[in-house]
Amino acid sequence: MIFVVLYAIAVWTIAWRFRRRWPAFAAVLLAAPPIVLSAHFDVWLVRTVFDEDASWLVTLASLFAGIIVFIALLLSFQPRSKPSHVCVVCEYDMRGLSARTCPECGAELTEDTPKPQRARPILPVAPEGSLAIQLADNRRDRKRESSKLSAVTKAAPPATDTPITTQ
Repeated sequence: MIFVVLYAIAVWTIAWRFRRRWPAFAAVLLAAPPIVLSAHFDVWLVRTVFDEDASWLVTLASLFAGIIVFIALLLSFQPRSKPSHVCVVCEYDMRGLSARTCPECGAELTEDTPKPQRARPILPVAPEGSLAIQLADNRRDRKRESSKLSAVTKAAPPATDTPITTQ
């Protein structure tokens, strides 16, 4: 049983290390046959030594092989991170260049240059003078007025109708 666990860890490590490349997919293709073959060997051994039927081992091994292959496929399709020597704008290989300017696209690169984000979907904009824009303008004006009013009420103490008497 420990063989299956160690074998699974080895296959998953190869699938993760070489993700999105052919060695990862080769590891996935070659993952199941050794497990099923070892189960057939175990069945033969049990039948020879103990004279008992152990065909359930092949079913269990096939289940383990399916789980190992499924997880290895998930790991193989994970995206790879870009190497540090690649331009973050145009993906030009800048290995061996001392300048921090990309010769391909002219981007000025620093160590803290953020990687470009995915383009966000463009939201539809209401046409000029539409009811939606008028309502948004009214709402914005009311917020400004209420913020001015709250600033005034915070600055001045509340007025009272009772006269102040001193004795």
